[in-house]
Amino acid sequence: MFRHKSTEGYSIVEVMVAVTVLLLAIVGPITIASKGLKSAAYAREQNTAFFLAQEAIEIVVKLRNEGILNYQEGNTADIWDWTDQITNVGCTSLVPCGVNAVDGGGSMSDWSIFRCDSTTVGSCELYQSEETVSGNTFTKYTYNENGELSGYERDLYLTVLNDEYVEVRVVVRSPNTTRPLEINTYLYNIYDDI
Repeated sequence: MFRHKSTEGYSIVEVMVAVTVLLLAIVGPITIASKGLKSAAYAREQNTAFFLAQEAIEIVVKLRNEGILNYQEGNTADIWDWTDQITNVGCTSLVPCGVNAVDGGGSMSDWSIFRCDSTTVGSCELYQSEETVSGNTFTKYTYNENGELSGYERDLYLTVLNDEYVEVRVVVRSPNTTRPLEINTYLYNIYDDI
């Protein structure tokens, strides 16, 4: 008598192939989603860094424009006097400075350029705090240590090249990136003929 082999059930190879296909079907989309989330977080950090750099440049432009406003109000001081504040503080192409805009600030005294603690890179750390205005909560980045350390560092380098223009360079380092964001611009004495 011959016995017949049972053909029921799965072989070990079939089980291994099925498990592999299931793992690929599950791990593939999770990997893609994970990379997408990392890319989104990186893009958000870079976007914030760019806005922080842009804000610093706009504050310096505001300081420059205050000169013409003071002149129009009858102040006979030199329109280009705002560069004296840079020189007095000690901002150079090598020494980082910070800029603060005080809430509601419209005059030059409400906007300040100050020298950071040291000449080391990253000494201009930004702190973040939340502020509620009209029921909306906003995140505010300042050099004020009352807030929580944000992980961002904004170094402002100002170089008065002559009586005609100032080089403005802003370097922002974000928490999870190795390369800093750097923006350069030049501000000219557009009011020279007044």
